[in-house]
Amino acid sequence: VNFGASADPSCFYAEITGSNVILDQVASQLDAASPFTATTGTTTAAAEVLVSLYGCDGGLGSPAESTGFDNIDFEDNNSLYWTGAMGSRQVAAIAAYTASWTSAVPATNNGVFIASFKESGGGPTVRVNPMSGVGGTAAQPVVNN
Repeated sequence: VNFGASADPSCFYAEITGSNVILDQVASQLDAASPFTATTGTTTAAAEVLVSLYGCDGGLGSPAESTGFDNIDFEDNNSLYWTGAMGSRQVAAIAAYTASWTSAVPATNNGVFIASFKESGGGPTVRVNPMSGVGGTAAQPVVNN
């Protein structure tokens, strides 16, 4: 990835852990109108963990997710950085899932990513461990499957 000298992107990290974690479904969408959404394909296991990212290259206000994701981290200071957020959600049914983010942002250059993770063979636990940046806390489990 190459950024221009004046670019100030935000980066969000999380570690997905478990005994044998498998990436199940992935989707992304560029969107120009709020709410900004992306929908997975149908998951292949009932118990999965979803992770979603939202980002844009400007904007105002704190990004918020409206379909049940717990906020892991966000950046809302558009005067210093690109606005964005990360959330996770535990689900218990085979279905397609949508992440839906809102923010008072310009109606251009908004992107949403969503991924689902499962344990192969019904392993014990899928965990989402946030890895916070400046001013954040140490990585901690947020979602347990």
